[in-house]
Amino acid sequence: MSKENLDFQIEVEENNQQQDQYRQEEQQNMYQQNEMQHQDQSQPQNDNQQYKQDQNMNELESQKANQQYTQEQQRTLSQEEQQNIYNEFKIAIRNNNIEKVQDVIRKYQKDYDIINKIDSQTRQICTYLAACLPTDEQCFNMLKLLVESGANPTFRDQINQSIIFYLARDGKLNSLKFINQLGCDANEIDINGQTPLFFASRDNRLEIVKELLAKGANTYHVDKVCQQTALFYAAREGNNEICNILIEHGCKVNHQDAQKKNAIFFAKKFNKKETVDLLQAHINKLKIKQEKPQQQLMQQQQLQQQQQQQQQQQQQQQQLQQQINTATIYTNENGQQTELTKSEYNEFKIKYPEITKIIENADEMINEDILGKEKDAWEKIAKNILQIISKAKGCYLFQQPVDVVKYQIHDYYDIVKRPMDLGTIKNKLNCNVYESCKEFIEDVELVFYNCILYNGSDSEVGKFVQILNKNLEKY
Repeated sequence: MSKENLDFQIEVEENNQQQDQYRQEEQQNMYQQNEMQHQDQSQPQNDNQQYKQDQNMNELESQKANQQYTQEQQRTLSQEEQQNIYNEFKIAIRNNNIEKVQDVIRKYQKDYDIINKIDSQTRQICTYLAACLPTDEQCFNMLKLLVESGANPTFRDQINQSIIFYLARDGKLNSLKFINQLGCDANEIDINGQTPLFFASRDNRLEIVKELLAKGANTYHVDKVCQQTALFYAAREGNNEICNILIEHGCKVNHQDAQKKNAIFFAKKFNKKETVDLLQAHINKLKIKQEKPQQQLMQQQQLQQQQQQQQQQQQQQQQLQQQINTATIYTNENGQQTELTKSEYNEFKIKYPEITKIIENADEMINEDILGKEKDAWEKIAKNILQIISKAKGCYLFQQPVDVVKYQIHDYYDIVKRPMDLGTIKNKLNCNVYESCKEFIEDVELVFYNCILYNGSDSEVGKFVQILNKNLEKY
């Protein structure tokens, strides 16, 4: 301690001793006055009034003296002296000296709000020093003392961060829970648009992430810097458990930042193979979920078509039955047609039972296989053609819907309004979606048309498609 600080401390101690002595004298005077009042209770009422007036005067003089003493004490704290006290206060916090911190608060907090003083360099208050203590226990005890003594737990520094950011970064769980109870928000946003979840995800603070999510942290919050989520930071560092939790709580695994890159790109860039596999598995699950409704829709359409066909067949059967029930026409040798009466038909039925059976069960005599041969024939040919096309060199490009992310062609669906691929055509064939061969041919031609539309007829892909299309015309 410097000589000036030592002199100042001695002066403060002397002032305290003088104040204690003054208070003792006041208490002695009050005691003597009470004794005199007890002895003179038999005096006249006028004397009592005079005594009360004297007592009130003494109290007023005592209050004035105390105020004067306090003002004199405040005048002794110059700006330099106040700064010295503040510096010692910060050192005591950094050293986790609880007793020293309590002593400074007891002496100076009432007249000099040392706890909420903003540091001229860091633009922070003392709670930030407590948040940086080595252990969670030390941090918790110091924060508890400071907050209970009047420190503002929600104060934000020059980058708009409260101490919850520091606690999340350093993994101090108990301290963070304590601060959360005092009004700190798990979705606080700093100057870069990031939340405490970003820091916890980056530094692999799993328990902190769980606590923030329990307090309502938004996993799909996007920052201002690169339009990234917390998942990008977890993926870059290879923090797989945190990646899983973020995705399960609503963070979109295929989100693209300002540079059109997703989290899996950064996992690959920093050689986090396990993280790449993890994110790819989530992306595959997402694709299945997106394709499943389409398959269900196709199945529903197929079922509706089957139901319509059954209804049409039933209507035809009913019409035929009505015709049979309504009238049975007989043509004689001269070519004249007459309607049989019921009795005549019964007589005919007895004479010619086999012919009657054919008339009454005409629907059962229809061979559906014969009627469906035409459709089966062209579908079989279509499947053979599709198989030949699929074996052609380079046709793997058309087996699935165009992956705009994989080939970095994000404007594809802006140009191609009716996408089609060979895999979709195969599914439609297998599900009997096509009503005619014409519909099948239109879809195959649409695949090649879309390719030329986007790439141009002079491109390598366009030339390949033209050759393939000519070979297709042979069939």
